[in-house]
Amino acid sequence: MRVYDPFVPSLATKAGVFASAGSVEEALSGAECAVFLVDHDLFRGISLETVKGLMASPVVVDGKNLFEGVEGIVYLGIGKRTYLQTVSSDNIIQHVGLRGI
Repeated sequence: MRVYDPFVPSLATKAGVFASAGSVEEALSGAECAVFLVDHDLFRGISLETVKGLMASPVVVDGKNLFEGVEGIVYLGIGKRTYLQTVSSDNIIQHVGLRGI
């Protein structure tokens, strides 16, 4: 697990201390899932196409409504009407039945 917050150099948890990666790109590089829990301007400036290009298997959980879904990413927007969506190459949005999020 990697963490990144430009304002928090390390994070102490019951599972141990996690040092913040040097950049958002470093944190996302090769990742299978990214969870965005804060809405820093830095994160708002990243496109999902960039996120997709950095990740090995792009699954994005967006807790701050930073993004909209994009082709080739499994996207879960917390608090949005679309709970989980995947966008296929023919631009068909498929909604998976997650309720109560």
